[in-house]
Amino acid sequence: MSKATRLGWGASLLGILLVAAIACEDSAVIAPSDGSITVTLNPTAVTVDPNVPANAEKSSDVRALVLDKDGKPVENSIVYFSSTGGRLVQPGSSPEVSLDSAATDSQGIARATLVVTAEDADEVDVTALSGALTNTATLTKNVVGEQRPPTASLTIEPCGDPCAGEVNRVVTFKSTSTDPNDSDVLTFRWSIVSTGASGSEQFVTQSTRFSRTYTSAQDLAVSLEVSDDPAALSSPTTPGIWDDSAAKDYKICANQAPVAVAATGTLPTGAYPRAVPVDGSGSSDPDDDPLTFTWACGNGTTATGRTTFCNYTAAGSFTITLTVNDNPSGCPKKSGIDTVGVTLAPVP
Repeated sequence: MSKATRLGWGASLLGILLVAAIACEDSAVIAPSDGSITVTLNPTAVTVDPNVPANAEKSSDVRALVLDKDGKPVENSIVYFSSTGGRLVQPGSSPEVSLDSAATDSQGIARATLVVTAEDADEVDVTALSGALTNTATLTKNVVGEQRPPTASLTIEPCGDPCAGEVNRVVTFKSTSTDPNDSDVLTFRWSIVSTGASGSEQFVTQSTRFSRTYTSAQDLAVSLEVSDDPAALSSPTTPGIWDDSAAKDYKICANQAPVAVAATGTLPTGAYPRAVPVDGSGSSDPDDDPLTFTWACGNGTTATGRTTFCNYTAAGSFTITLTVNDNPSGCPKKSGIDTVGVTLAPVP
């Protein structure tokens, strides 16, 4: 074959291929907007084991079915695939060939393969898009043989509003840490840094709780580290042995209750209604905290203030109750209560 003949034959072949490509592109159809697309996965759940090479990754067959409004398959419609994890490849390709689109066959089905590993999320969404149609299916992934670290968390009781305890009362510290591997034994390293003379401490334990009683007011900075390593108990200072940590500030309060003293002024006479002056000025607080005063007048009405009035519309004997609340900084409030009786005579 001469050089000219070869060149002519090559040009003819290139022209045939170009025409075929154009014809193939022109033959693609757009999915009808009033049709439907459905994505299915087989299987819908897989289990991977990163420690076993044969099971280190698993695959699921992806099928997108495109139908027209009459429920008939749409052939040669381009379907675009995407996923929130894993990788999408051409079915049966070896080595793998990435895939982001495929055309539907005579049954209206476009195919792909989703491959996931232990590094992927526990749920991977696969979405198919064709024209204005879209649909999503979810693959659930489980992992076995994988050592996943615990999560540290702690609580301190009692914990009111604000979260604080009191001197000479039992305080309980509790680990509420969680671990995804149920068979793991967790080890805890507690650290308490206190503003008190002897409240600071650090220790390692496998017990989930312990209690302390503090005899003086102080602030505590509490931290907890957690490990699922069996060596953590015997070698707690080994670098990298602690997986996670949590911290909480806590206050030990020595707040004392205020002393309430209720008194009345000169009782009014004459027509009703009568305003009886009440006075809580004799009240005090051992800690010099700010105080608030609430009066229950004994007839269903109330009043507020250190000095104020109780109003009455008829004669009778009434018990007036004064409640004094303190407002300590960062500590629970306490109350003091006192009563005083009044008798109001009828109008002469």
